[in-house]
Amino acid sequence: MDYTYPLPPTDLHRRFDPVFSLLNQGSNVTLCRLPHSGVSSLLQFILSDQHLSAKFTQRQLVYLHPESLASPTSVNLYRLILSQLNPGASLLNSTDEFTLLTHLKSQISRPLTIIIDHHSLWQQLPFTAGLALKSVFETGQHSLPCLVNFFFVTPYGFSPCDFYPPLKSYLHENIFDFALFTKTEARYSINRFTQLYRQHLNPSQISQIINFAAGLAGLIKPLIWLSLSHSPLDRKSIQNHPRIQTILTDLLPQRTYIPSTSPLVALLSDFSPPETFGNLLFKSRLTAQDHQLLQFFRSKTENLVSRDDIAQILWGKQWLEKYSDWAIDKAISRLRNKLSPSSPFQLITVKNAGYKLIHL
Repeated sequence: MDYTYPLPPTDLHRRFDPVFSLLNQGSNVTLCRLPHSGVSSLLQFILSDQHLSAKFTQRQLVYLHPESLASPTSVNLYRLILSQLNPGASLLNSTDEFTLLTHLKSQISRPLTIIIDHHSLWQQLPFTAGLALKSVFETGQHSLPCLVNFFFVTPYGFSPCDFYPPLKSYLHENIFDFALFTKTEARYSINRFTQLYRQHLNPSQISQIINFAAGLAGLIKPLIWLSLSHSPLDRKSIQNHPRIQTILTDLLPQRTYIPSTSPLVALLSDFSPPETFGNLLFKSRLTAQDHQLLQFFRSKTENLVSRDDIAQILWGKQWLEKYSDWAIDKAISRLRNKLSPSSPFQLITVKNAGYKLIHL
């Protein structure tokens, strides 16, 4: 069996076909993933699969990955897009933002989908880079309906950065969740791993891994290594495994996205987070919501976090419908009250603007 991709192509087609149908119509799509689900393999599939390519013949794909940038600047972002639109463009060495952006727009002659891979390096791009992409989108819309659209690949509960706000409305137009693996898909993933690494697991071990992984792709590999180390595959050994601890910690803020019937929910319930979060110290236990807020505040330390940002973290794609000033105030108040007085950080209110996590 061919184990090139994280799932058999037929399973991935079933997941991606509705996404590509919307993209073909010119709609914008955000594909959310649970943490640690092999984004590189998924993107490899998206960009190379002939079945998807055949359904996408009328549109050109431009793939933006921050690691492809020499440095996270607007100029390098424009060069990256332009190099895919026209590899032989004479202006690729230009350092003038306006010239590059103007030439970039002139090169869009057929329907274009810009694939953006979520990555922490986007946080280093300036706000103006997001505005520039917005202008590319709007130029395309004015010259020909549905000429330009966006496909954003991101984890659940991703944290917006300065680059993101200008694109927010487009990237929230259609949101797809990459579902947990079925038992059959988990079994395929285990077989894929053992084939690639020439390892062997007995049927009992495979069943245990499938049960504990509960459909989360990222847990499968560390569970396999744990089984191969001859450790008992029980809750204690799983929760004491450093890699699994990391994954469970990352999952806590996203636990509301996991079906309540999943065994993973019970595993997370047994997992007690520490009273520290990075270099932050707390005097009482943190909830899943606390973790979700803290992940965002840490990514924006010393920077303003707006109430709209908080609302999106609390309620996800339904934040506009569920928006509540009272609930936002309570969430921030609870988090602030849990922060230890000996912590070197403080969560402050910026009047009529939002909040900041500052270093004392």
